[in-house]
Amino acid sequence: SKFRRRRLTFASTPRKGGSSDVDPGEECMFRAVEIGEKPAAPPPFPGNIVGTFSCHGIEPSYESNGDAVAKINKDRGSMVCPRAGNERQALFCVFDGHGEKGDLVSHTVMHEIQKRLAVALKLKDDPPAALKAVFLEVDQFLKVKLGTAAKYSGTTAVAVLLRDSHVWVAN
Repeated sequence: SKFRRRRLTFASTPRKGGSSDVDPGEECMFRAVEIGEKPAAPPPFPGNIVGTFSCHGIEPSYESNGDAVAKINKDRGSMVCPRAGNERQALFCVFDGHGEKGDLVSHTVMHEIQKRLAVALKLKDDPPAALKAVFLEVDQFLKVKLGTAAKYSGTTAVAVLLRDSHVWVAN
């Protein structure tokens, strides 16, 4: 059977400014291509420095034949560099979805955290406060946006914000 295979690594390059249809708070994330495909543009960091891989799993079949079936990978990862217009700042995130809609939850959280963090850092330059506020905002957003999908599914979330020689981690 067909299923989506997800991965953690990088692929696309940041959008260049000037597009009127791009939300100014949303930056382009470096996301992976499908397994086995080559990225259209080189990633911002060499693969031996930044890059991980995650492939789909299997789960037992509840049919009488007892075979295992392919399972959608609910992992997501992203890298945003430069972050919020600062060439010396980057954001790295890893999400591990769980539950029936874990892939939807982790995908939504991946986008919302990076978008909201860009805005929060521009409003007030306090990375620890911004990370905390954004994680709490996204948690509330999930309840409204995804309803029962977020009630019975979820994701872990780990974000690392680098700026110059400083590192902030949120989960």
